[in-house]
Amino acid sequence: MDIDNVRKNKNILWDFANFNSVPNSMLTIFQVLTLEKWVDPIMYQYMSSTNKYATSIYFLSLVLLGAFFMMNLFLAQMIFSFDRNLEENEEDSERCVHNTETREEEKKDN
Repeated sequence: MDIDNVRKNKNILWDFANFNSVPNSMLTIFQVLTLEKWVDPIMYQYMSSTNKYATSIYFLSLVLLGAFFMMNLFLAQMIFSFDRNLEENEEDSERCVHNTETREEEKKDN
């Protein structure tokens, strides 16, 4: 592919963003789920080539159920990890305080 043709072609993603094969389909769905340049190069072109109501329902449900659901799962996992680390840090600090008190008591006894 000539670099001048690439610069002239504003819709270079159309070669890759399609449902013609499994890898391209996975790439297209990933692009839609990341919400990066999916409306104009993907959804609008499929709306113009097929049934626009079915296409809009498909892409909007993919975004609503896919991207936002996955984002909520990711945030829930992050919150769970932060809570677990907080509990571990509290247990570590309690052990440190207990060890310090035990050492001070041993020094007083000697």
